[in-house]
Amino acid sequence: MGLEMKNIKRLVILLAITTALFFTISEKGHAIGTFKEGTVTKKPWKNNQYYIGIDKKKYLIMPDAKILLPNDKIEKLYRDSLKARLKFIKKDTEISFKSNGFTIYQIIPSL
Repeated sequence: MGLEMKNIKRLVILLAITTALFFTISEKGHAIGTFKEGTVTKKPWKNNQYYIGIDKKKYLIMPDAKILLPNDKIEKLYRDSLKARLKFIKKDTEISFKSNGFTIYQIIPSL
């Protein structure tokens, strides 16, 4: 009986560690930020990283941010560079964007 109890304790500990690792590793898959709407007050510019002015506030655009343009095909979204896609965003463009604080992860312009 003592040996069986020892095995059960080991199994419970192993299960707890596995569960903790699973949630730690899968944390990257969770959605980051919330969607907001605004008007571009300063078109995107580069100063080591890309930035954009929205409603007179400065936002950092993450290097892996997705810029979703009308009629996009998935393969084009991942093939085009961030720089190539940012050229479509001009001053006074209405946009929806996904951000966490002042960091942008996704932009959907109303072209």
